[in-house]
This record gives sequence, structure tokens and C-alpha cells, in this order.
Amino acid sequence: GIALSTGDAGNYTLASTSANTTANITAKALTITGLNADKVYDGNTTATLTGTAGISGVITGDTVNLATTGYAGSFADKNVATGKAVTVTGLSLTGNEAANYTVAGNASLNANITRLNSVTWIGGGATNSWFDPANWAGRAVPDLSNVANVVIPTGFTVDFNSNTIVPLAQAGIVNVDSIGSTGNMDMTAGTLNIKTSLQLAALKQTGGLITGAGNILVDDFNQTNGAITTGGNFTVAKAFRQIAPGIIAVGGNIDINQAVGDLSFNSLAGNNINLKANNGAATLGNITAAGTLDVTALNNITQTPTSAVLVNGLTTLISKAGDITLTNPANQFKSVVNASGKIIKVGNTTGTVNIIINPVTGAGDTSADLALTRARENAIPKHGRQLERTDYDAFNSEFMLAEDADMGLEAYVSDVSVAKNNEAKDSNESEKESEYKARKANRKIGSKGREIKVVDGGMKLPNNMTNIK
Repeated sequence: GIALSTGDAGNYTLASTSANTTANITAKALTITGLNADKVYDGNTTATLTGTAGISGVITGDTVNLATTGYAGSFADKNVATGKAVTVTGLSLTGNEAANYTVAGNASLNANITRLNSVTWIGGGATNSWFDPANWAGRAVPDLSNVANVVIPTGFTVDFNSNTIVPLAQAGIVNVDSIGSTGNMDMTAGTLNIKTSLQLAALKQTGGLITGAGNILVDDFNQTNGAITTGGNFTVAKAFRQIAPGIIAVGGNIDINQAVGDLSFNSLAGNNINLKANNGAATLGNITAAGTLDVTALNNITQTPTSAVLVNGLTTLISKAGDITLTNPANQFKSVVNASGKIIKVGNTTGTVNIIINPVTGAGDTSADLALTRARENAIPKHGRQLERTDYDAFNSEFMLAEDADMGLEAYVSDVSVAKNNEAKDSNESEKESEYKARKANRKIGSKGREIKVVDGGMKLPNNMTNIK
């Protein structure tokens, strides 16, 4: 019963020694047991339940059973992760005390979605977008980090544009191990991270970023915007085009073969850089080579007006039928430069420059001009004898080598010239040193002519030359 207490209780009385009220008893949530929903990524949120379902948490003495006909599970999203919550629906309880319990909406089951090894482009979507699930086998769109390897078959062109998203695809950095195929890709926006390799017939980039540690190998490359900054090698087998503001800066080697026409570009940076234009000219943009630079062209090798060629290692320049002109003030050739061409101009070198003069073809023209812009260069004529330095006073002058079957090798320095002994044609002949006195040329440029020594076909150049143009 109910009673009053404390010191003033005697001043009061209860109308009744009993009272009535109301309260709620909520159903107890039960935990699902015995089910598993682990799966490999498939592009959807469906959780395929396996195992024998059971329940735990029933109070001793209560009779409660689980009805498992027609139940299903689902993940909150489709993406790869561990310990993801799974919501199970379609379960019901039977038994005398079933009303005192619930499993409806219970999300206590956890499962894993693991990465899909490979997916193939099949097309057929409303767009050609990478981010349209309908374009991929099984609708397993390779967004985020959900798929390791991507295959784009021959004849298909995929548009990688993170601004065109079709559910259930999601925007964000796409991380794949490889793209191995003979198909094509157009990249407009977004970031693609390549772990091992990207291989395509054609890659067109008008925006976005390709990064990661992987190698890139394509037959045809066209970049008008965007950037490639992978840690691996960058190789183009057949056709290359790049204009500003496109950028390629890789940690590995760059190997570009322009099979037809001229080669030109905006900016390349890598370790060893090898550029070929065997059927055209090569116009160099900005180059940063941590290792070596090799440029081979049929015609002229030049550079854009404001570009800088920076090479730490050996530089090899070969123009089969043209001139070489790399004289921009920002150039830095820090090691040996080997150059072969008709007229050769190489500027801002800190290392030795070795020059091979190619004979000029054409009626009545058998000369080959050499122009250098720094001191301490060596020249190697076609026949292989090296022109060395000797001690002479410094002077500014023009320096030309002319090679002719009849007159041999003739050198013009300042206002003097020296004729090579036509009898000393073979480098295997005796080491006998032939000296010739300088003779005045028609054009006088100041001081008295110097004596130049010819040693078995090789000519010693002044050691103190400060400017040779």
C-alpha cells in the first residue's frame, strides 16, 4: 500500500492507499546469426545471403522462431570495403512470444566487398562515359578503387569524363592497376591513377590528370590540355601531338616515335628522353632530362622561341639531312653533346661538344658549316679525326669546316685559312705531324693570322676561344 511519512505526515491523509498508472514495454531487437554476405564487387548494393539464419537474444522461457522465407540483404553502397553493414529484410518471427521481439530493419550483420580483378567495356550505354555502368560487363563500373584491371577492346572509344556520372557510378579519383587493351580513350576531366600500366591504341587528353606509378604505352597520343605525371615510362609508338598547356612529367623514361611528319611538343620531363622524327623535322619545346637526351630527325632540329632544354646527362642530336639549332639562352647542356648535322648551333653548354659534320648533298654544294656558341668545344669531322685544342690567343670569329672529296678538309678561322694535306687521308697512316702556315683570306678581321696545326687530318683549335659563332 501507499503511506505518508516524515514529521508533518499527521497533518495529511490519503484518499486511497492504492494507485493506478500506465507504461510501455517495447519489443526487444534480436541479432541475426549464421548468415554471411561477403562478395566481390559487382557494381550494385545487393548482398547475397548465405548460411543458415538464426537469432540470438531471446529471453529464456519465451518461444520465438525465425521464418526465413523471402528474406534479402543490401549494403548501404556498392563500394569495396571491409566490415560493411548489411540490412536484412524479409525476416519474420513466429511463436507464442514473437510479438515481444523484432528483427525488422536489423543492421547488425557485417560483410566485406572485395575488389573485382577485371572488367571489360561492352558499350551500349546512353553515353560513352567511363562512369556509365551500362557500358561495362555486369554493370561493374570501374570507379573509385573498385576494379583492379580494365579492358577496352579494339574499336571502342571510352570517354573519361568525371562530369558525366550515371548512377550508381560515383565521382572521385579512379584507381586501377592497369588498362590493357587495343581500344581508345578520350580524357576530358577527372583523375586516373595507374599502378602498373596503361596501354591503348590511342589516347586523347583535353583535360584531367593521369598519375600513379605505372607505365604508359600508346600508339597515338594527342594532348591539348591536362597533365600526365606518372612515375613510370611514357612511350608513343607511332604518332605524337602536344600543344600548350599540355604537360608530360614522368619519373621514368620518355620514348616518342613520330612515324610520319614533323615532331613538336610543349613540355616533356623525364629521366632518359628519346625523340625520333625519321621522316620529318623536330621542334623542341621545354625539355627537362634528368638523364640523357637523344633526338633524331630527317630534317632540322630546332626549338620554340621561349623553350628551355635542360639535360643533365649525355645529349645526342642527329639530323640526317638538315641543321641543328638549339641556342635559346635558357638551355643547359651539363654533359657531353654529340651532334651530327649540316649546320650545327648548340648554345649554353657546360660540357664538351662533339660535332660530326654531315656532307651536304646537291650540285655544286659540298660544304658543311659548324657554328658553336661556347668555348672549349671539340669537333669531329665525318672521317672521324677529332679536332683538338692548342694554345692560341683568344679571339672572336666565324669558324667553318668544309669537306670535299677533292680538296679534303679546309678550315677558316677569323682572317686565316689552312688547307689539309690531301695525302693524309687515312687515320691509320703515320702520326707524322704536318704544319701549314696560315694564309690571308680575302676578308680581314683585325689581327695577324694565327698558325694552325694539322695532325694526321685533325686540326688543333685555339684553347682560349671565348666565343665561336
